[in-house]
Amino acid sequence: MTNTAGNRDFLAELVSAAEANDVDRIRETFQAWEDAGATSPLKGKHNYPLIHFTPALNAALKLGNIEAAGEFFDRGLPPAMDQFGSARLLGGSEPSQAACMSKIPLVKYLLSKGADPNLNAKADSYSPLECAALWGDSETLSLLLGRSPVEEIRCSSALLNAAQVGDIKKIDILLAARADVNGIPDNWRLSQSALKDEKWGTALHVSVAHNQVACVAHLLGMGARKDVKNPAGLTPKEVAEKLGHKEVMELLK
Repeated sequence: MTNTAGNRDFLAELVSAAEANDVDRIRETFQAWEDAGATSPLKGKHNYPLIHFTPALNAALKLGNIEAAGEFFDRGLPPAMDQFGSARLLGGSEPSQAACMSKIPLVKYLLSKGADPNLNAKADSYSPLECAALWGDSETLSLLLGRSPVEEIRCSSALLNAAQVGDIKKIDILLAARADVNGIPDNWRLSQSALKDEKWGTALHVSVAHNQVACVAHLLGMGARKDVKNPAGLTPKEVAEKLGHKEVMELLK
């Protein structure tokens, strides 16, 4: 079974129907696909599994079309596969995109389907939680934190991401969820380039590197240590000196 039969491109038809949130057309197209030779809802006789229709599901999710997405989930597409892990946005996943764009109903829906807020699609990508800390709003961040074990929060880059953009409100939300103010993320997702980056390390290192003066002051007030060295061997003050961030240097005296 392929995604085409005769002059019909079932994938293209499903993408179009998903974008229009047209549930009836999705059902009709799947029925036509199965009538054309599929032997089961999940796998066709020519080894073309339903998972290959994932681009249509992602099209629905990108637009927040929950009804259309439900049709794909009901037919067997797993929520942990591509929804918190395939279609890329800045190296992330479709749920990461939902988190970045603060689509609360969609985020809630994906969570209800078992999607993991801490799953990265690949190394060097952001999880939905990390995306929310960097690009999303506080409500989305709080929602994802509510589904995140403390150990996942602490090994993620969420606090560093909030520090990068100087978002004090998000920093406080993360610290209240027991993120480590002096922690340096340590997990398999981190690339060697990140570990060698002089501007990376603790949340204080990152806020210093991005010259987030108010954020630096806030982190210091929340217990951030000045003497912690990042993997490149630099303290926050040394990062500030290298970059010439004079206001930050004054705070770190």
